[in-house]
Amino acid sequence: NLLDDYEEGTFSPTYAGVNLTIDTYGVRAGYYTKIGRVVTISINLATENITRGGSEYVTIGGLPFTHTNLTESSNGVNIFNSSRWNANQPQYGSFQQNDTYIHLTRTLGATGAGADPVGVLSGNMEDNTGNRNVVRLSATYFAAT
Repeated sequence: NLLDDYEEGTFSPTYAGVNLTIDTYGVRAGYYTKIGRVVTISINLATENITRGGSEYVTIGGLPFTHTNLTESSNGVNIFNSSRWNANQPQYGSFQQNDTYIHLTRTLGATGAGADPVGVLSGNMEDNTGNRNVVRLSATYFAAT
């Protein structure tokens, strides 16, 4: 019965952020499989040219389904390549309740034990042309009902 709710397809992921405009993409590919409420996606995203008016948090939007509103739901984002950024490229990603974005984060060396994650900023994005700001990832999350 669970496999009666099976779907697969493509979507167009986007970088998103306040005062951030992606003028052109070099690569913009998203694929998904949904079985019941479990959604698995893969994304390959790279810019050609961007315009930014400041340095704000960067997310990846355009996901095919909204994340669940359950606070204790688990999700996994595996960024296996992020390259060609000015500095501080994404290392991790997470979802928030009722959201259609992946929030990009990186490790900030903290004083004491451990390291705290912080958001990736648009000021870290390379604004030259030629397939910059690459992120390749896979993720699994629970869709809202």
